[in-house]
Amino acid sequence: MQRLWQTDEGKIALLKYCEAEFSVENAKAYDDLCKYKDTKDPEEKLKMANHIYNLYIGNASSLLLVNASQSCKASVTEKMLKLPNDSASVLETLFDDFEVEVKSNLQDTFGRFMYSEAYAKYKRKRSSFDRAKKV
Repeated sequence: MQRLWQTDEGKIALLKYCEAEFSVENAKAYDDLCKYKDTKDPEEKLKMANHIYNLYIGNASSLLLVNASQSCKASVTEKMLKLPNDSASVLETLFDDFEVEVKSNLQDTFGRFMYSEAYAKYKRKRSSFDRAKKV
């Protein structure tokens, strides 16, 4: 799944599959979590933390609410309440448990994706692209 996610074509193929399967929230949350982890600027990281929390965890009416355990959501909520006072220490581990659950959800979807026509189409397209690069 990691290798697939690192290519634009792979990411798009999996996102489209997730949309068709009505589980796009997991792919979008994973993408945002990857960006969050790569962000070094503390102010930007704090903005992203609020965005991720409000979109995927804290707003029960959000259309992109991720299916995560209550204990996971409670843990993130508790850490969010410490922001911005303890930003440096909290921001580094804020979404660790949430990321585990998102990856688990996405891995389930990816397992089905690998046996789908969408994945076969992606592989054919990728093979054609790789062969063209060698020429």
